[in-house]
Amino acid sequence: MTFTTYLPTHYNNFRPVPDSVFDAVLDRLLDMFGGYTLDSPSFGAWKDPTTGQVYREEVRRLTFSVEHKRADAVRPCILWIKELLRQESMYLAQSSDPVEFV
Repeated sequence: MTFTTYLPTHYNNFRPVPDSVFDAVLDRLLDMFGGYTLDSPSFGAWKDPTTGQVYREEVRRLTFSVEHKRADAVRPCILWIKELLRQESMYLAQSSDPVEFV
């Protein structure tokens, strides 16, 4: 199973997220799931369906693969990242396609 989330490069108060925070996130993913891919910064936007407020931000796409038996550990990890990055919400996509190292 493959999961994708986006890490903002700035907190909601526009202050940059320190490298040490990214390191903590990446270290946890490496320890829990054995690896990850972190892309270069890009830009994204989303509209809060409740308030209509539009959020535009620089983000880094983070992708990691998980054995099916470990999938239940993903959501608590993303909730931890959400708290650490002081976010209102976190995008999380899941693909059930098998991953193979060749």
